[in-house]
Amino acid sequence: MKILIRSNHREQEVPFRPGETVFNALIRSRVPMDSYCGGKGTCGKCKVYWVQEAREVLACQLPAEDGMIIETTTSQDVQVLASSIEKTFNLNPIVAAHSGAWGVAVDIGTTTMVGYLLDLQTGQELAVTSMANPQRVYGADVISRIAYTQENPGGVEELQKILVQALNGIITNLCDVGQIRKDNIKAMTIAGNTVILHTLLGVSAVSIANAPFEPIFSHGQTLAAKELGIEMAEEGSIFTLPCVSGYVGADIIGGLLVCDLEKEDSYGLLIDIGTNGEIVLGNKRQMIACSTAAGPAFEGAKISSGMAGVRGAIASFSLRDGARVYETIGGAAPLGICGSGLMDIMAELLAHGFIDSTGAFAASDGLAPWQREMLTTVNGMPAFVVVPGTDITFTQRDVREVQLAKGAIRAGVFTLLKEGQIAPAQIGTVFLAGGFGNFVDVHSACVVGLIPEELEERVVRIGNGAGLGAKLCLLDKTEFDRGIELKKRIQYIELSTRADFQELFMDAMFF
Repeated sequence: MKILIRSNHREQEVPFRPGETVFNALIRSRVPMDSYCGGKGTCGKCKVYWVQEAREVLACQLPAEDGMIIETTTSQDVQVLASSIEKTFNLNPIVAAHSGAWGVAVDIGTTTMVGYLLDLQTGQELAVTSMANPQRVYGADVISRIAYTQENPGGVEELQKILVQALNGIITNLCDVGQIRKDNIKAMTIAGNTVILHTLLGVSAVSIANAPFEPIFSHGQTLAAKELGIEMAEEGSIFTLPCVSGYVGADIIGGLLVCDLEKEDSYGLLIDIGTNGEIVLGNKRQMIACSTAAGPAFEGAKISSGMAGVRGAIASFSLRDGARVYETIGGAAPLGICGSGLMDIMAELLAHGFIDSTGAFAASDGLAPWQREMLTTVNGMPAFVVVPGTDITFTQRDVREVQLAKGAIRAGVFTLLKEGQIAPAQIGTVFLAGGFGNFVDVHSACVVGLIPEELEERVVRIGNGAGLGAKLCLLDKTEFDRGIELKKRIQYIELSTRADFQELFMDAMFF
């Protein structure tokens, strides 16, 4: 039994199993699909066109039938952050290097992946490549992916296989650009969140999804590349950076290697904002970390017109003299709103009185005529028209999603400050890591309350801290060892068991 898939002027026959949805059939056949909820029917992003019925439907809600003809829109390339700040290091490779020996450092993010090819003798970076994490079709967040492994026999192996294939694809691309052979690659270092590293090694991460949220392993792992099926030198080794906890992963250890919190007298904050907001407060005397369930709103999920950072996504927005001014990724026609655009819209609506401190849209009789013209109603709730003449809007429900996400991050920050017994004014530097942190307007983030306003001038973007951390570990074994020591030093705070976090969270949702 098969269905015919048409995508980007190409046709492909896809087999399906009895009782299977179109979505699951496409996923098993590696057909690119947009999905934030992992096929639960809640995100509305997996729309396809059913030709025989001449209508648009959600692939995850459509039972597959023999002979169906389905048209899809191929997922676009996601905007991937590969760059980072510069960092000096001592050349002391993680494996013995000789002439012609190369290494690969990889950051496996929840949404994207980046690989770097480096000369182990000179430290020179020869090539960089990036791609969307193919696991994202199983859900925008790691909890959705864990749920997939619980609901589908062989799910862990499936997630592992697709990740190994992606890593081999990265190696192929790097070798093509660098014009080297795969058997010259002697080592690979990997940073990623704890769930990602579990799935990469074929280990169930179910324990991370349930209290007390403990991972099966958190120490850095060293194994032969051939054990995983990674295409590199026969004797090649894989090194994963250590994790702190179930929800503070090796990506944060990588970031800490970059910003050196533990070397300073003054306190610093490292904030990596994704589906989980991972936060570390520290200096020479103490290191405290937590993770907040910000949800995928900052990555475009659960937002009515939200989308990933792809071509056509509104990435910046402002209101100037009563007119909308926006820019899209690639300068293309607007298709939706990505995380940085979301922050700008929220900040502008607050600054111009469209929304009050509780997050509610203001009554129309309290707005100027030019403001009233920018409002509409969507499914019975007030909404701001982002792009006139389109269905790109920002609704009351979207505001609530932003409140939940920013409230979680802000409350996490203030919980750590309380635990460390310090005030915001004592923070010397706020390091923002990751894609969202790199592209978001810092002023907008402060207006919304994601970052305390008094810290706006102290924000430093480190770019892809996890990727740079992985590179440092590849080129200098002492940095890998330092990561191990950092893991030992960090005190992890489990927020779900703290009543004060819940109180701070409620307060932090106000603007």
